[in-house]
Amino acid sequence: MINQNGTICMIDHVILTVSDFQHSVAFYTKALKPLGITALPDYEGKDGHPDLKGFGVGKRHFFWLKVTATTLRSSIKASRRQSTPSD
Repeated sequence: MINQNGTICMIDHVILTVSDFQHSVAFYTKALKPLGITALPDYEGKDGHPDLKGFGVGKRHFFWLKVTATTLRSSIKASRRQSTPSD
């Protein structure tokens, strides 16, 4: 995606919150495998952050599961910072 300033942006990661954690881990492990996305080391929450089950490719995590009511969170990442006249 290219934003209004011409910067290439992409979704950096997605966190799904699920109510049945074990079932969800089993489902996504099977569903993501054909795409080459596998379970990676988990994130042990600290400083107010929750424990997360991570999925990704290689060492790059980008899909996470956590336990709670079902919602969606995403983060946008730009490949570079473009300076503006106010910088």
